Amino acid sequence: MEQTNTQLCRGSSGGSMRGQESRSLSILIVDDDPTCRTLLKKMLEKSRMRRADDRIICVGTKQGMLEHLAQYPFDVLLLDLHLPDGDGLEMVAQVNRQYPATAIIVITGENDKTADLTAMSYGAQDYLTKGEFNQASLTKSIYFALERKKNQIQTQKALEELARAHKQLQKAQAQMVQSEKMASIGHLAAGVAHEMNTPVGFVASNFETLQTYLTKLKGLLTLYEQLCEVLEKNPYPPVLEKLLEIRHYRQEKKIDFILADIQDLFTESQEGLQRVTSIIQNLRDFSRIDQSTEMCDYDINDGIRSTLVVARNEIKYDMEVVTELGTLPKIHCHPGQINQVFLNILVNAAQAIRSQNRQGPGHIYIRTRDEGDFVVCEIEDDGPGIPSEILSKIFDPFFTTKPAGKGTGLGLSVSYDIVVSKHQGQILVDSEVGKGTKFTIKLPREGPKETTDRISQEQSEHYSV
Repeated sequence: MEQTNTQLCRGSSGGSMRGQESRSLSILIVDDDPTCRTLLKKMLEKSRMRRADDRIICVGTKQGMLEHLAQYPFDVLLLDLHLPDGDGLEMVAQVNRQYPATAIIVITGENDKTADLTAMSYGAQDYLTKGEFNQASLTKSIYFALERKKNQIQTQKALEELARAHKQLQKAQAQMVQSEKMASIGHLAAGVAHEMNTPVGFVASNFETLQTYLTKLKGLLTLYEQLCEVLEKNPYPPVLEKLLEIRHYRQEKKIDFILADIQDLFTESQEGLQRVTSIIQNLRDFSRIDQSTEMCDYDINDGIRSTLVVARNEIKYDMEVVTELGTLPKIHCHPGQINQVFLNILVNAAQAIRSQNRQGPGHIYIRTRDEGDFVVCEIEDDGPGIPSEILSKIFDPFFTTKPAGKGTGLGLSVSYDIVVSKHQGQILVDSEVGKGTKFTIKLPREGPKETTDRISQEQSEHYSV
């Protein structure tokens, strides 16, 4: 140790760091050798970096080090790894965890060429070997250790800010997704209201007609009452006259037709009410509001049928839908989410066809089939198609080809996330300009191998049009 201490003191030319560090410093020297502690302290005191209000403390044990660190914030820790109660590099890691603002310089008598990297991986800012540094290099080491620690703290703060910004972005994205869902619900509600108007309208009209018919029947019944009264008093000429009046009334008011038509009116009214019930049921099937958020077995053919009812107002005027639904097994999925995918793609197809301002109606073809472990749904349209230069972007977040204010760029984002991230399926697109676009959705029969919640946490990307 004698030789090491002599070498430690080699060179007395002091470096200067006051140009960069103007405030006073508190330095803790931790070494079990009193001579080493004294020499290190003298080197620091003689350095031109020294200020009158600098605080330099020396201790010889790990316990003493921890007690001083707990009582006072130190800027720099000069730490010998071989303390009687120490545990080597674990001390470095412990100090770095508990006192992240303290710069750590490991000082040791071992001459290991890779030890410096190892020490820094535990949280040290520098590594000095006894006998291989002087006052100037010690000063520089402290200066650069403080700079590294400052940069590390700034980097950590930047990372924390980035993490907060990422959370805010995720929150904003979730809000945008929710906005897209609410837009879909609004679109859905408008379609349902339109569809309900027709059956409710003719039900109301039929009952109006029934009311008129009943008024006429009441008039006839009144005449019958009067006839009965006349017959009771005088069964002769007046009776004949009243009978003629009744027959004329019956012909004029088409009582026989009314009696024949009244049953048809009731039948049509019943059919209208059944249609209203069917629309409401399809709406329930589409949104699955009567089910929990857990996955369940579901027939996607039923999902397509209910989605077509919901989207009917969007597609019925400008296009024809041709379905070729195969015999499918039920799949384990979130039915409401899968229906949302069908709706997004159908609405996109309808809007693309409508943008052509074509003379005749467009066509949407929906096909389903069983492919072993997967069920497949193809939704194909004969619309304008998607140019090749943007085909690769249609699943990118917030990408849209629609005019400003006409789309959020999240429709296919939600669809991709539902199929790929939440259900571990595939969604493929094939398109040719002027001929149309085909989306192919493949869903595993048994559902995802992991729970949807876990997958959602592990998948952070969303893709949209």
